[in-house]
Amino acid sequence: MQNTRCEFKKPHTIRIPSNRFAFFDGYLEEETYKNKILNSELSPEEIIQEVTERNKKPAYFYTNNKTPKILDKKLLKTIPKKLISAIKEQNSNAAEKSIFHHLFIEKKYLFPIRANRLYSNIRFENPVPGEKNILFTLHKQPEASIDVLGTEHSDQIDLIRKISINTPSQYKIYVKEHSNAIGDRPLSYLKSIKKIPNVRLINPSHDSHELIKNSSLVITISGTIAFEAALFGIKSATLSPMFFNILPLCTYIRNPSDIPQLLSEPSIYSPDLTKIAFRQIIKDSYQGIISDPISDPDCISEKNISLVSDAFERLINEKKEATHNM
Repeated sequence: MQNTRCEFKKPHTIRIPSNRFAFFDGYLEEETYKNKILNSELSPEEIIQEVTERNKKPAYFYTNNKTPKILDKKLLKTIPKKLISAIKEQNSNAAEKSIFHHLFIEKKYLFPIRANRLYSNIRFENPVPGEKNILFTLHKQPEASIDVLGTEHSDQIDLIRKISINTPSQYKIYVKEHSNAIGDRPLSYLKSIKKIPNVRLINPSHDSHELIKNSSLVITISGTIAFEAALFGIKSATLSPMFFNILPLCTYIRNPSDIPQLLSEPSIYSPDLTKIAFRQIIKDSYQGIISDPISDPDCISEKNISLVSDAFERLINEKKEATHNM
């Protein structure tokens, strides 16, 4: 087979701010394509202030952070229509999922019932004032952020056990369920986490920024929470190499065995160095929303399509010019 030597670039949101994206080398989100010109006049200071002072979260938080209700009128109207469609089309339309899949595999229409059962059977905890802790936030799963970027650590229960083993006894491990995953996981999953020594299963409704500010270390596989922690000046670590590891205090670690060293290192926050690194992230990004029309209808607006297509065209032209000059 002939080697075409084609480059692969992955477009993906830079998360903070949510209306910008970058082109990443390969399937990971470690290295961004370096732009030759400044793409934005955005002020890093203003964005950091929005996060740290005005408690602004990434856009997907506001889109999906809705506690499932058993008497959700919209859902109650959708279920009969979807079930009728599944009965009529599952034998003639290959794209239509079966009733069994909707109810017992995807489980989307059982979320309100499962969420209610979760709160009735799991005793969540609140943070203890003044208690030394490491914060670990669960990833919604299945999802590319863990099953692609962090395949080595996709078993999150096993990972929490390793974190527990490697965490000094004077620290508690605060594990917080993803607010968008309430009702996804079986009760047995969360009960297994509660049984791990030195772990507190924190109430999913507790504000993540408050947890960050009161933690000694924030650990995630590839989550935005490490990005946010770095902006707050709190130590954080990712278990998958991420583009925002260029921020001071945000470290890529290969294994939880690195936790004791991270905790022992002095935490010296430099606002100036943070702004410089953040400015580079913004510089290497483009304005535009990379999403899907279901989770974010704005992505198919005429303005956004124009912004995104312009970015793709610029990248293609730059690569053509580079190839021509070789």
